[in-house]
Amino acid sequence: MKVLGIVFSPRRNGNTEIIVREALEGAKEAGAETELITTRDYKINPCDGCGTCHKTGVCHINDDMQIMYKKLLEADGIIFGTPVYFWQMCAQAKIFIDRTYALTFPNLKLSNKVAAAIAVAGRTGAVETLNFFTRYFISNHMICAESVEGLAYEKGSIVNDERGMKAARELGKQIVLMIKHGNRFPEEHDIPLYRIAQERYGASRYPKPSKQ
Repeated sequence: MKVLGIVFSPRRNGNTEIIVREALEGAKEAGAETELITTRDYKINPCDGCGTCHKTGVCHINDDMQIMYKKLLEADGIIFGTPVYFWQMCAQAKIFIDRTYALTFPNLKLSNKVAAAIAVAGRTGAVETLNFFTRYFISNHMICAESVEGLAYEKGSIVNDERGMKAARELGKQIVLMIKHGNRFPEEHDIPLYRIAQERYGASRYPKPSKQ
């Protein structure tokens, strides 16, 4: 069993990295193998919207995201950690998330992996950020664990947020228990609902114009 922690912060040894490491310690205590990835150490380009993955299920961009795909697919549980910039995730997180679009064709390759998010904010914006990740997990048919909000501003001050740090450690344990429990989406729904509507029932992607 493997739990992967992904830190999107551009800051080395910053608050996001500290609290994600804490979550992985909890997962390790519960018996999982863990790995931490800091995306600042990799070259990941933004999605160019080419649509190649629609047909091939593979992203054509030959950069370090190819390494990330392999690690995501090998993991049983995934923790995404981001600082909050302007009430949302940082740019590095959004680039990474956009590139996982290739993992949704021809089916949802992250399906049934237990997933969680940790957002670190100076004061506001964590809720909006965590809400996005919850929706992302649902759309990928991942099994949502709880999320954690950390409060910190100065580098390293996350250690003073006792509630956030303790919650992160418990989150790691929770993810392992959920993996052991083995929740799964039905195989009949191994693509998103909107694509089922299109492919099984021929429903148009766009609403029909209203009659005047």
